[in-house]
Amino acid sequence: MADAPEVGDSRRVGAEFIIADLELAFTFLEIARTSSVTETVRRNQGNARTAYHAILRFLPRCLPALSAAERQTIDDNLRKLKKRLEQAW
Repeated sequence: MADAPEVGDSRRVGAEFIIADLELAFTFLEIARTSSVTETVRRNQGNARTAYHAILRFLPRCLPALSAAERQTIDDNLRKLKKRLEQAW
């Protein structure tokens, strides 16, 4: 059981990655929304979509490291992000 704390630590790092990636995805969408350059809009919408898919891929591994409040916040933000991505495309 010597490596048990390391597993918990890696899950926590993953959880922090998810929280940061959600913020980054919203930042990408905001840049896309405010840009008048078509390529910048497309690139940042794509970046936001990539972040969304990365979050979905890593979330199951990180769930044990999240508090109930963090889970709820992430779930709420994922729903908002998905809606904004659907509206953008």
